[in-house]
Amino acid sequence: MELVDRYVHEVGRHLPRRSRNDIETELRSTIEDTLEGYAEKQGSDVDEEMVVEVLKEFGAPQQVAASYRTGKQYLVGPELFPIFKIVLIVFVSVTTALFLVTNVMAFGQPDDILQRVWELLANSVPQFISTLVGALGIIVIVFTILERVLPPLDWEDEEEDWDPASLPKVDDPAQVNRLELILGITFTVVLLVLFNFLPQRIGIYFYNDADGWSFISVLQEGYRTLMPWINVWGIATILLRTFVLRQGRWQTGTRLAEIGVNVLGLFVLYQIFTSGTFFGLNREWSSGVYPTGIVAVFEDLKPIFSWIFKGLAVFILIVSLIEIVKQVYNLLKGRADVAWRAG
Repeated sequence: MELVDRYVHEVGRHLPRRSRNDIETELRSTIEDTLEGYAEKQGSDVDEEMVVEVLKEFGAPQQVAASYRTGKQYLVGPELFPIFKIVLIVFVSVTTALFLVTNVMAFGQPDDILQRVWELLANSVPQFISTLVGALGIIVIVFTILERVLPPLDWEDEEEDWDPASLPKVDDPAQVNRLELILGITFTVVLLVLFNFLPQRIGIYFYNDADGWSFISVLQEGYRTLMPWINVWGIATILLRTFVLRQGRWQTGTRLAEIGVNVLGLFVLYQIFTSGTFFGLNREWSSGVYPTGIVAVFEDLKPIFSWIFKGLAVFILIVSLIEIVKQVYNLLKGRADVAWRAG
């Protein structure tokens, strides 16, 4: 039956190679059994018209192949796509802002400001695109993994089984903010990738006509001594937030774990603040040849940059303290609500 062979072959073209032969054999057997049943019921031999009728009932080859495929066939599905767009907007905005600041720093005092702007854009856009593509690649990888790890939201039979009493309270402390958790996971992954694999790209880029792109690193060699702690904190943050996303609600254990991770983060920030060897303008790690004026300016600004980075660490430390207080409050409030319902 040539038509059956063609049909089975077309279905197989849309199937994974590792399971194609088994599915083709199963499908062919099912079609032949169906044809035999039709022929017996109609008291006639199998003919081309009967084959066409049976294959129409089976459906288009692509649809049949889709019914055999398991797993998700997309990188970012509809459930995470709205959050994916927000994360993209945040990272594109931050990257663009850094790009603009870098170019502003490279202006100097040109005679023709419009000509200088055009030259800087022409020479820096490739660098900007490269950085942007790298950041987008990391984000896509993070969301692709989350798409496979997180359970799907249960929308099936919503109209029949949905109970208004199941609506969470407006200020339910156990409710999960998916955007906040996923944004935190993505930011942490980007941070770990930069510090572990691309430390030479953390710094200040500028362009000059004579030497092209130049770079001054803002990481001193001593930053490596704190990387084990940073990695432990980052990995713990990623694993915990992914687990909470899978659970769908905060629980006492995860609240306590979050407090512990934040305390670890405070310890890391304190070490950064007090070490004095983490951030700072590092000539040895830098590349390019700098005009004398720029070198002098950066040397003068070195103490200021050091205090800026320390101030940033203090700001993050304060935010982390507030987050710990918030977690403790939500933990106590959640336990109070449980006790009230039990009473």
